[in-house]
Amino acid sequence: MYIYRLYNKDKEIIYIGRTKLERIELRIRTHFSNYKKYNLDSFWRKNIRYYDYAKVNNNYELAMYEIFYINKYNPCNNKENKFNCPLTVELPELSFSNTKHVEKAGVDLEYYLDIYSEWLGKLQSKSQAITFQDKKEIIQKVDQYLPKNINKLFQTIKTEQKTNWIRNSLAIKLISYTGLRTSELIDLDYKDIDLSKRALIFTRNNETHLMPINKELIPTLERHIQNNIESQNKPLFVSTRGNRMNHRSLQMVIAKYRSIIEDKLNFKLTANNLRQLFIKTLLTITDNFDLIKSICGIGKNRINEIKLNHKVL
Repeated sequence: MYIYRLYNKDKEIIYIGRTKLERIELRIRTHFSNYKKYNLDSFWRKNIRYYDYAKVNNNYELAMYEIFYINKYNPCNNKENKFNCPLTVELPELSFSNTKHVEKAGVDLEYYLDIYSEWLGKLQSKSQAITFQDKKEIIQKVDQYLPKNINKLFQTIKTEQKTNWIRNSLAIKLISYTGLRTSELIDLDYKDIDLSKRALIFTRNNETHLMPINKELIPTLERHIQNNIESQNKPLFVSTRGNRMNHRSLQMVIAKYRSIIEDKLNFKLTANNLRQLFIKTLLTITDNFDLIKSICGIGKNRINEIKLNHKVL
């Protein structure tokens, strides 16, 4: 079992990993040889030039040291197990090997750089071919394919008409019909809604995206905007205190309906589960993973995981 660190040409740590393989060289090679499974976000691997490694004794050490070093070095290509807070616990330093060039692990670097260039071009071409109209056609079908039981959620919100029920309904419907992440949802302003194009503008990975709006969202969206006609340059979702809604306040909104809905549906009501339900719904409409990735911003491996594991209502 090993903890390993990958470096770029300037010997900066760009990734921390772990493996149970007996030969660390095999794991280093798979970072290059698995290129056919990569999406556009995975091609940071073309920057790998060096590696080192340290042996650990058991699964506990393997997991603990991976998390420890990810948060100590904050490598740019580790997406999971980052907590973005100061380290308050120190572990004894592992004894790492000397830094080695990846060719020492049997990697034909020149060969893979050529392959990467060709494969990356194919992926970029395929990604660029996905248009707003492509997204619109699939988004407009979502209401037809969402499990019918989810309508009980929307009906409950409308029937009870608790405080801010229109805002609450819109927030939950936006996740259900567009798959927006919580951070993307609460960052929306009124100016980000274009009813003439039936689209909303949002930011993902520092890039601006245009998301089609399903027709089922329009009445609730129009009513919410009408009730806040003087708020065009303000957040789309505000808390009861008049501030932009944050992650916690959105969780509290969803929690208002959790006990009622979970009694009626075999479904744990969370923002993440609603987003996964949206992705699962897209998978019933199309098998075009590139289109789903373009809409949802996740890789093919994660789409497959949701396809296999997410419970249908």
